[in-house]
Amino acid sequence: MSAVAQARASADLEAVRIAQAYSADPLLKHLSVPRVRLPEVTVDLPMLITDIGVGDGKSMGWAMEKPTRTEVNKAVRVALTESKLRLPVAEGDAVVAAAVDEVSAAFAEGDPTLLTPEDVARRASEAAVTKAAETKKGASLGPELMGFPKLAASSLHELLRRKRVPMPAVNVVVQSAAIKEQANTANVVHIRLNITEDAFEITEEPDGPGFRLTPE
Repeated sequence: MSAVAQARASADLEAVRIAQAYSADPLLKHLSVPRVRLPEVTVDLPMLITDIGVGDGKSMGWAMEKPTRTEVNKAVRVALTESKLRLPVAEGDAVVAAAVDEVSAAFAEGDPTLLTPEDVARRASEAAVTKAAETKKGASLGPELMGFPKLAASSLHELLRRKRVPMPAVNVVVQSAAIKEQANTANVVHIRLNITEDAFEITEEPDGPGFRLTPE
């Protein structure tokens, strides 16, 4: 990144030097000053993987394994039992299914390395509570239903916390000589970065104070 920034700075300095030369020439001063831009730069970073070990969850972070439908089912039913919320079988199954579907949706939508037990438990418990409230539509919200949200979130959080696994610790070498020696092996991986620059030209207003920004 520093090399890209330095290249842009060098290009700007050269543009200033050329602008000064143009302004001193009676013919060139009427022409636009040529200027080099780097609107997009692709950087390819080869790395040699030397070892993959078990991480500690601190340096590389955590991932979360998707719980089975049976595990989510059990966690929600524990909350239903502890809250003493009595529902007909079909309605209880619907409450459980809402939580199971929400957990599945969370894992389908997001990267498992970015999911947290807190977020997934909140989503699933809210889905279960919403379904439970629908079954009680028209009836008073008793203490059982009022206590169910906290119990559902706690039960699901405990399940998901046990599903956390540490990300593997990867040791890499970036020295060119070592990478060249292993150039044809599967241990060499490439990280490709696309860097895009957004630049604007400042133009003074000809008929008054102020200026406008024009994309280059």
